[in-house]
Amino acid sequence: MGRRRAKPDPAKPDRADPSREPSGDDSQEATDKETEEQHVRGLLARGEAARAEDGELPPEATHEILEERPGELPKVRRRRFSLFR
Repeated sequence: MGRRRAKPDPAKPDRADPSREPSGDDSQEATDKETEEQHVRGLLARGEAARAEDGELPPEATHEILEERPGELPKVRRRRFSLFR
């Protein structure tokens, strides 16, 4: 009456087996971290991230560099939106 399912081939990974696929949390965290790093690199390349001097950012900066760590990208925080593009 109905179709018979083929027996799974032990040489091929079973996509329905959750133990064979990476955890969604791990891959999502990696993706989030990569996205954040790309964002910070872009801010630095465009000059949109800068250190505040006397509490003021340069006119072209939208993000303040809060903390610089050796071997890592700086920690930034949005301070304002860009008026011009």
